[in-house]
Amino acid sequence: MRSGAFRHKVTIIVPTSERGIDGSIENVDSVLGTFYASVATENAGEADEGGKLVTIVKHTILVRYNSVDLQAIKNNSKITINGSGRELHITSSHVQDYRNRVIVITAEERL
Repeated sequence: MRSGAFRHKVTIIVPTSERGIDGSIENVDSVLGTFYASVATENAGEADEGGKLVTIVKHTILVRYNSVDLQAIKNNSKITINGSGRELHITSSHVQDYRNRVIVITAEERL
């Protein structure tokens, strides 16, 4: 039996602002949903961040969605793959195919 192209499960996390009990604004991460996706590692590189050498791994993720409006995905959103603790930071997203409901997400992981 062969696995399908959309064999990974990804969870998209979007930061939102909520008003606290005392009236202050709090930043809260809310889960937009869990979707089937195809994940491909594109390339890796290194960058200097604050005097530290950081490895950056870029991923291209094709997400198939059904009824959830994925226009809420912004550049400060995060994504996790298969329930792992690793969070990838979304750098861009666009609709690839309206008929088949596929969105292309570019994300990067900093190690």
